[in-house]
Amino acid sequence: MPLRNRRPAKAPPAATPQPSQLFSQAEQPSHQAGAWDLLFAGAAVAHCLACPFTKVEESFNTQAAHDALFVPDVDEWDHHTYPGTVPRTFLGALGIAFIYGVVATFLRPIARACPGTSAAVLRYVVGSRAPPPNAPRLAAQVGCRLVLAVVTAAAFARFSRAAGRAFGSTARRLLCVLAAVQFHGPFYASRFLPNSLALPLVLWAYGAALDGHKGTALGLLGAVVASIRCDVAAMALPLGVAWCFIERSCRLSKGALCTMLGVGLAVALSVVVDSKLWRRTVWPEGEVLLFNNPVEDRSAAWGTSPPLWYATSALPRALGFALPLSVVGALLEGECRPWFVSALASVVLLSFIPHKELRFVFPALPLLNLCAAVACERLWRSRVLRIAVLGVVAATAAATLIIFAPASRNNYPGGVALRLLHDDYGYALPGPARVHLDDLACTTGASRFGEELVHAGWIYDKRDGLLDFDEFDFRLAELPVEDAAFDVVATVEAFSGLKIDLKKFPFLHATTAPRIAILRHVRLR
Repeated sequence: MPLRNRRPAKAPPAATPQPSQLFSQAEQPSHQAGAWDLLFAGAAVAHCLACPFTKVEESFNTQAAHDALFVPDVDEWDHHTYPGTVPRTFLGALGIAFIYGVVATFLRPIARACPGTSAAVLRYVVGSRAPPPNAPRLAAQVGCRLVLAVVTAAAFARFSRAAGRAFGSTARRLLCVLAAVQFHGPFYASRFLPNSLALPLVLWAYGAALDGHKGTALGLLGAVVASIRCDVAAMALPLGVAWCFIERSCRLSKGALCTMLGVGLAVALSVVVDSKLWRRTVWPEGEVLLFNNPVEDRSAAWGTSPPLWYATSALPRALGFALPLSVVGALLEGECRPWFVSALASVVLLSFIPHKELRFVFPALPLLNLCAAVACERLWRSRVLRIAVLGVVAATAAATLIIFAPASRNNYPGGVALRLLHDDYGYALPGPARVHLDDLACTTGASRFGEELVHAGWIYDKRDGLLDFDEFDFRLAELPVEDAAFDVVATVEAFSGLKIDLKKFPFLHATTAPRIAILRHVRLR
């Protein structure tokens, strides 16, 4: 056959991209990637607005942020009167207060231009009927917490996007969904716990490591250990061993150099800042490490838990169904195993310390969620097994909305009581007053941010021991309380347990009981 009569060879058809590949990895549009990041950010903001008050574990950083914003004289800061068992660093609180101060500076002219709208927003945010300029003091607490929530959400976005580049866009989306519907991650994202203040840097380190920058990650983790939370070393050590000795993805010399550089810079910064504020030469995390040394084990005075408490109680509550799925992800995906084993090793190391708290294992939660997301991505490939993934998400969200969120919302009676005192009695009082806050009120939300009438001469006293209560006009006291010199004018309820009621959907309800009384001296009748 003549060549001119031959038909040209037909080019093979281009492969049609599958739906799961349309926005894979780097090809995923930035706007779509940002939408998934908003899930965690939205959940963190929602929890912050639902529970605007803080508890005793957050007191140091809460008071430090308040004093940085409202108390010019360092000698009058709260930590000089109530220093605590060991000194803590001011770095995290000062950073959040600075960002809030900058944001508030730009928002203040808008608030002045729209006084009615700004007052309505403040009432909605803090739940107070306080007239300006009193409400902004309490609103500043919520504002600082919102700043922390946004910073944590930004760090989580860094982590999730790196996870998407490493394990695919579907795994990244599922990671965002799992983290958003869980309770503890978004709830504590805005809390002034030292562990929460350390979490943004930890998440940023994970993101850097997923992108192949293991040295940078070790430097960031070293800085966190040296300046904010020394117990992060329980996570940094297994990761360093895995990267430098097992995977050999990071040279030992580079890892050691980056770690020492991070530690050195963090120690220098901490010593300079904290020594000035504590009025003595101090490295806070160094003193914390010495106080919690395993030989003396003085932390056990705050309570002890069984060796398997993290495995049997803390992690199941924090992760729910994601915990067994993390095991599945580690078994199915080899690249997940170093992350899973490192997270597991950190939990094991912390299990040897008798005093245990959920916040100590915060660094392990994102890695276990990552492994769970990879497992869900494998299940998502099957249309039949997608039902299981949706069931996990739905069950986790239901536990958050039905159990954890209502319980947490009713767990801050001290803050609510102080706000009610001002709303119902404070602004109607012609002159200043003295208020005593007992231990329960101070440990359940009554912070210096809530002292709205300090500018009007009100004195807030939180001393304990034998006091002459007759000198006070109001008291916030734990029930039951009997004092003939005071009238109980209001009570505040707090979470007391869960109740099953088959006649009322969703059948499981959080119950409350009176915990704190607002007492008014009889001379003010």
